[in-house]
Formats: sequence, C-alpha cells, structure tokens
Amino acid sequence: MGSIEYSEPSIQPPPTRAEASLREATSVAIASGKGGTGKSFLATNLAIAAARSECRCTLVDADYGLAADHLLLGVTPRRTLQDLVEGRAPPGACVIDTPYRVRLVPGATGVTELAALGRGELAQIARGMSTWSHDADLLLIDAGAGIQSSVITTIVAADTVVLVVQPEIASLTDAYAVVKCLMRRPAPLPRFGVVVNRVLTMDVAAASFAKLAEVARRFLGISLHDLGHVSEEPAVTPRRLGQPPLVVTHPECRTALEVRRVLTRLSQLTGGLTARPVRPGEGIADRMMRQLPRPA
Repeated sequence: MGSIEYSEPSIQPPPTRAEASLREATSVAIASGKGGTGKSFLATNLAIAAARSECRCTLVDADYGLAADHLLLGVTPRRTLQDLVEGRAPPGACVIDTPYRVRLVPGATGVTELAALGRGELAQIARGMSTWSHDADLLLIDAGAGIQSSVITTIVAADTVVLVVQPEIASLTDAYAVVKCLMRRPAPLPRFGVVVNRVLTMDVAAASFAKLAEVARRFLGISLHDLGHVSEEPAVTPRRLGQPPLVVTHPECRTALEVRRVLTRLSQLTGGLTARPVRPGEGIADRMMRQLPRPA
C-alpha cells in the first residue's frame, strides 16, 4: 500500500484593519459590439431603477468621445472625462448629481482625442474608477461600442460585462467579437450577461440569446448568462432624447418592467448590487492599470 503524504493546509493571513475596511462598488460594464443597440438607454434606465431600490449608483459615461448619458438624464455637466484626462479636474470634481438619485460621471461628445486614448489618459480614468467606486454600491460603466483597445481595456476591468444585442445576425456577431477580444487579454475574465434589446416577441429574444450562447460555449468555452430582454414599444420608446427616462415617465409599461427584471437578474448574477471588501491591488483601478499598453 502506498504511503499517504500529509501537508499543512495553506493558511491565508487575516486581512489587516486597512484591508478589511477597503470596500468597492460592484462594477458592471454595459457593452455592445456595434452602435445603435440601445446600450445607453439601458444603462441610464438600469441606473435609475437601481437608485430607486436604495442602491447608491454611480454611472460612468465611458463612451469615449460619443457620450450621451447626460442628455438622457437631462443634466448639463460643467466638467467631463475630458477635464479629468487633461488634468483640469480631479475625479471627484467630475461627478454630478442628477434628478434621479443617480450620480453621473459625464463623458465628452465630439472630442476626437477621447476616441484614441493613450496610456496616460487611461491611467487617469483608472484612478477615477477607484475614486468613484469607493463612494457607491454599484458602478455602472456605459462603455463605448466595438473592440477598440481603450474600450476593451475599460470593460475587462469590471466585475461583470453586460452585452447589449439586437435580434439580428450582425449584432450577435459583433457581440461575439467583444467576448473574443476580452478572452485574449491576460486577465481574469469577468462574468458575462446578455440583454436582447428592441425585441418584438419573447421567442425572438430567446432564439437570439441561444444562438450567441451556443457559439460562445462551443468556440470559446465560456458561459453567457441570460439577463432577459427589453421590448420595443412604439408608443413609448422611440427617440426619447430630451424627455425624462422611461422608467420615470412610464414605470408600469412593459419595457420599464423588463428593465427592472434585468436589474433583478443582474443582482442575482453578481451576488448583490452592493459594495464589497477588496484586497489592496485587486480593485477595479488595479485591474485596469494592468491592462494598459506598455510605454513605447
């Protein structure tokens, strides 16, 4: 009979008082493989739904150069991410309150420099993520569409990535490309959820998710989580820019109820939309900094 070797179990030292007190918001990046999927509509309405459930929510408009969340939330920012990356304002000065109990970090619109951020600018944003996540339960990041390096660097640092797709092959293909690019990064993968937006029937939504999930499982070996769908309601959803958000104006309409259902499933996927302890070196800023391009 062969001998059995025993070894002492690995014992992790207890966290120091400083480590135990370091808490950070649950971070969720809202992403899409292409523009026009309704990503920002979902991000702003999810943020309001979360805030109305007593969750301290900060929304970061990280759609670099093409920001619109301030328009959807009806606020006019004095400072934006442009002021942060250009050194004119610290992270805390870029946060503004909205009428909906959501705190917003506005992005900039039509600024070409923000569409091609370098290492220094992304490092500034990473430091901002640290500041914003320490004063919230949920940090929602409305990321840019596509697979640009700055977009992938931002969303791979989040705890969870929510892919917003439409029920069409081009949208599903582009979402798959986002997941594939994230897998190529030398970083622990976030959780992946999927929301099928602008659907006419539940069957179409289910079929769209099933196609994307099967391809991701077969070719990438990962699981995607179904967070639900959001319907297209011609009476209330088209072109709402300049109007209050849908979950405010039509809280009992089908689309608003579906947004809240997405929020519930998201909370289940993340283990709760609340701040949680993090060890030094493991926060969202640290994860993002490790993804920055190396200096030339």
